[in-house]
Amino acid sequence: MIKSYKHSWQIYVREHFDLGSQKRWNGLSVVTQFQEFMNKRSFESRIWDIGCGQNIIKEYYEHLSIYGIDKSWEADQYAHLEDSDILDCRVDDAFAINSLHFGTVDDIKRRVNHVMDCLSENGTFFLTLNNFLTEEEFKVFANPDFWREFGYLLDLYHADEEYCEDQKLDMWHELGDYVSEDDKQKIYTDAIKSDALWGRCRVTLRK
Repeated sequence: MIKSYKHSWQIYVREHFDLGSQKRWNGLSVVTQFQEFMNKRSFESRIWDIGCGQNIIKEYYEHLSIYGIDKSWEADQYAHLEDSDILDCRVDDAFAINSLHFGTVDDIKRRVNHVMDCLSENGTFFLTLNNFLTEEEFKVFANPDFWREFGYLLDLYHADEEYCEDQKLDMWHELGDYVSEDDKQKIYTDAIKSDALWGRCRVTLRK
């Protein structure tokens, strides 16, 4: 079963805190942008999960043909993106959850170009980036023109510093006295400011 959330911090709270009588939920928790992307994929589509980790997403979308690439034994192919056989296979759609952001902005551009080159005509690519750069460098990803270099931009979510502060206020208000001030600050640091779960930048591109 899959449950979607508007913000990553809501997923983080669900996974790390027991809020009184609220039961822990052990399904796959995703942000709405990813669920919308997956719901639009056809049964015939061959979908590549780049940086699949333990390759669990395919377990929740058994009706889709998902192929995981990563340097982990659970992956369908044990390889980094650049060393995989993605160029030699039919790839209709792809997604990369916080797996292409290592290195510089130019490194990211090269990897996104690589994936887009491999997609079938009208193929779609969903990717997320957490904030690994300085705030100034991270602003590059807020510009729609940056992403239009790779294909048709279908959707762009970018959480700048001001937006993070707004989420912090929402989180503080929503959690109330259920969570301590120290834990709220940890949620802000881990799941809003850096967003290691689903990324402060989420992009959907079509070839």
